[in-house]
Amino acid sequence: MIHHALLLVPALADAYYEPSTAVTRSGGLEWLLTYSPLHLFWAGPEAVLLFFVLSGVVLTMPALRTGFSWVAYYPRRVIRLYVPVIAAIGFAAATIAVAPRLPEVTQSAWVAARPAAFTAEGLVKDVTLVNGVSRTLSPLWSLEWEVKFSLLLPVYVGLALLARRSWVAAVAATALVSGVIAFGWYGNENAAYYLGVFGIGALLAVIWEPLARFVERPRPGWVSTTAWSLLGLVGAMLTIRHWLVLDRAQAAPVEPGPGLDSLVGVVLIVLVAGFFGPVKRMLERAVPRWLGKISFSLYLVHEAIVLGSFHLMPDLPVGWISALAVALSLGLAVLFTRWIEMPSHRLARRAGRAAQASVDRLASAVRRPVTD
Repeated sequence: MIHHALLLVPALADAYYEPSTAVTRSGGLEWLLTYSPLHLFWAGPEAVLLFFVLSGVVLTMPALRTGFSWVAYYPRRVIRLYVPVIAAIGFAAATIAVAPRLPEVTQSAWVAARPAAFTAEGLVKDVTLVNGVSRTLSPLWSLEWEVKFSLLLPVYVGLALLARRSWVAAVAATALVSGVIAFGWYGNENAAYYLGVFGIGALLAVIWEPLARFVERPRPGWVSTTAWSLLGLVGAMLTIRHWLVLDRAQAAPVEPGPGLDSLVGVVLIVLVAGFFGPVKRMLERAVPRWLGKISFSLYLVHEAIVLGSFHLMPDLPVGWISALAVALSLGLAVLFTRWIEMPSHRLARRAGRAAQASVDRLASAVRRPVTD
């Protein structure tokens, strides 16, 4: 949300869309937000990598436990994802009808790059999420990979089970995933790269509990604090390293976007958040938990509000529009969570139970002895 709200600012959008003409004056606010560690606070593409790693952890971990039902999983997952998506697409279409997108009224390259409306072909892509997306509601591009990962979860669980057998198998599985990611990055193959990132999360799920036991071993407090603090700092800097190393001729990032170093960085951030006591306790407070509760809804609705706010009030200062869009996005996310997402959760659970009950009845009928 913050990433997209700030992309209303032409100089910040140019850093992504027109890097050769982006702001070059060292020390200005736009320069500091773009090419200093402050970029971490609005690093959208890097946050997607973090989301993919987290998703790999939280979907794989329960599937490794005894009693997990694949029969119930698929209807639950499909409903859990697609019902809110369809509602969000309807909301985005409504905002376009109320505030038509007119790219010619803006100097922001990001706003100008957004499609003006849904086409029939684009709508089919956005609703199905298996063959690309229209980018009319651009956050859906990352959800496409989430859907594919969700459908392929048995493959990731099989990889995780293999890695759990021995340290040799774990090394082999890690090498395999790393090779797929490297092939995807250097070969510009998005499927290999992004689906490989989920594999990192699946492997983390295998070592999560052993790592938790290791972290809980008695040791001097200053040792743990120092080690985790350094890991967090290194992770944060690796995540946005490509924004900090500039081509002096163009004052643009040496690399075009988050790469392998960013992936290592977000993995370190996930580990620090999961095991470093002060950070973990902070994230377990009321406000972060509330943000976590509404995060999927916020992800789905915020861009339509950001763009709608701009096109309704293009003459207002961009800073005011961004602040208003953030406030409106948070408010609508609360309503969307209550009226759309939570009912979809209940429907998903009922569908999962119904699917499992049907299979259990069928299995019972097959096992029942034949009598005269």
